[in-house]
Amino acid sequence: MSEGGPPSLPESETQSWSKSTWLGVIALLAIHSLLLAWLAAVHSPTYDEPGHLIAGYRNWDTGHVDLYVVNPPLVKLVAAWPLLLFRPEVHWEAMTEKPGIRQEFGFGRLFIEQNPRWYWMLLCAQLACIPLSLVGALVAFHWSRQLFGQNAGWIALGLWTFDPNILGNGSLVTPDVGASSLGLLAAYLYWKWFENLSWGRAALAGLGLGLALLSKSTMLILAPIWIGVWLVRRLWTGIAPRDCFRDLGQLTTMLILGGYVLNAGYGFSGTGTPLKE
Repeated sequence: MSEGGPPSLPESETQSWSKSTWLGVIALLAIHSLLLAWLAAVHSPTYDEPGHLIAGYRNWDTGHVDLYVVNPPLVKLVAAWPLLLFRPEVHWEAMTEKPGIRQEFGFGRLFIEQNPRWYWMLLCAQLACIPLSLVGALVAFHWSRQLFGQNAGWIALGLWTFDPNILGNGSLVTPDVGASSLGLLAAYLYWKWFENLSWGRAALAGLGLGLALLSKSTMLILAPIWIGVWLVRRLWTGIAPRDCFRDLGQLTTMLILGGYVLNAGYGFSGTGTPLKE
């Protein structure tokens, strides 16, 4: 661990996964997946799920990211890819360019009205989102295990597996659990960079930040938090000027890479547009 980095247990105590550990993790992930699938199958869709789904399908079908723009497209894209197999009937010519109109809700209703198999399409979309929740479960287990040992890892994994909020939202075509998982992954990668400062770990943290930013707009809070954490930590522990420039270079690279991944997720549509426009 580098000087001033966050505490963790010795590597030998946290890195090796025994056969029983693998089996236990797989068993809990399977239970979590089955619970999410069952909840998706027996519950009616929420009000905004068709809107999220049709927005993701429009992105796949036309390349346009102009529905449900209050949140980035990543989770919607993950949910909507099974619709490429169904090829649902959607009349995009009804789109209007009038500002301020939330057209995704109208298109969501039309999607249900015009496609008799809408239930199966929505169910497939919900099932496609399950891996996003599994990412969060794995990160929670691994990070807790590294910080506090094996028992802490099992507690974290058990809480994620059976938590009502995770189960309730993880079975929906909405960005909340996907953003939680990818935000947790980004935070873990940032912590690993802080633990042992290197350009490679900074690049991984930047990629994680970009994925988190692509999952939900509220993940924008990560960038100032990361800057603040670095600043407070360095002011507390002290740092040589040469090391400060190295840290700032890696932190800047991390943020730039996160912004690049975010723009790439939008197909660089609108990149470079002046803020006043």
